[in-house]
Amino acid sequence: FVTTAIFVGALALVNGGLKSEIDNNILRAERSSILSALGIEHDRNSLEDINPKYESIDIRYYQKVSEGQYQDISSEIDSPEDWNARLTFSVDPTEYEVLYYVNQPGSEGLIAKRFTGAGLWGQIEGVLTVNSSVTRTRGLEIISHNETPGLGARITQDPFRNQLNDEAIVGAAGVQVLKPKEGASADEVDRDDGVIDAITGATRTSDAMSDIFRKSISVLRAIEGESNE
Repeated sequence: FVTTAIFVGALALVNGGLKSEIDNNILRAERSSILSALGIEHDRNSLEDINPKYESIDIRYYQKVSEGQYQDISSEIDSPEDWNARLTFSVDPTEYEVLYYVNQPGSEGLIAKRFTGAGLWGQIEGVLTVNSSVTRTRGLEIISHNETPGLGARITQDPFRNQLNDEAIVGAAGVQVLKPKEGASADEVDRDDGVIDAITGATRTSDAMSDIFRKSISVLRAIEGESNE
C-alpha cells in the first residue's frame, strides 16, 4: 500500500509538472505570436522576456450587442483569468472579441486581432494586424493549425504571411486569397487591390483564409468605426 501511494504521488507530481510545462508552452506561443504580429521584438523562447512586453500592450475587450455593434467591456475584465472565465461560461463565446493596440510616437497605430476559423482538417488560430484606420494589413501570424504538411501548412511560411505586411483592405471581402494570375511576376504584385496569392495545391486552405480575413476585418471595422465616431 505504501509503495502504491508513493508511486501514485510521484506520478501526480510528474503529470502536474508536464501540464505546467504544456500550459507555459501554449502561453508562450500565443503571446509571442501577438508580439510578432505587432512588430515587437522579443525572445520567442523566454516567457521572462515575453510577459512584460505583452503586458505593456493596450488590451481591450468587447462584447457583441447586436449585428455589427460591439460594446467595450474592458472595465469589467480585471485579469486574463476573468476573460477566460467569461468565455468558458458564455452561451456564445463568439460574441466576445479581444483586440491588441500599439501606439508609438512617430509611427502609425496598429491593431491586432486573434482569430479562430475552420481550416481543411481543423481549426486555424492566428493573429491579423491592421493599421488604426483598418485600411491596410500590417502582419499575419499563425499560432496553430492542422493543415496538410507541404500544402496548406504553408500558411505559416514567409511567402504567404509576408503578403499581409502591407496589403490594402478593399470592399466587403477585405482581403481575398485568390489563385495567382498566369504569367504574373513578383514585380507585378498589386498591393492596393485587396488580393493576395493563394497557395498552389491548397485551395481549401486558401479559401479558409479568405473567410477568416473577411470575418476578422468585418469585426475590426465594426469596432473601430464605432471608436472613431
